[in-house]
Amino acid sequence: MNRNKLYVALLVLAALIVTPLSVIVNFNNKVNIAEGNPLPPPIPPAMVAEGRKILRNILRVAKLFVTKSAFAAFLVLSIG
Repeated sequence: MNRNKLYVALLVLAALIVTPLSVIVNFNNKVNIAEGNPLPPPIPPAMVAEGRKILRNILRVAKLFVTKSAFAAFLVLSIG
């Protein structure tokens, strides 16, 4: 749970660093995301599904790499 809070805090900090202050707060002290539309257009469900599929594949490859590296280290230590 604490790890999720840390990730959210880091994402907010990164967003504040990247986004110029004039985009977030205009001179009337009203919060705006950008000039024009107050909210971005919704993301199509197919695009969200594709992104989740890509993230699952990246996680699977990362786990495989860690497992392979650990197994190789085990073999090196056990065989000599």
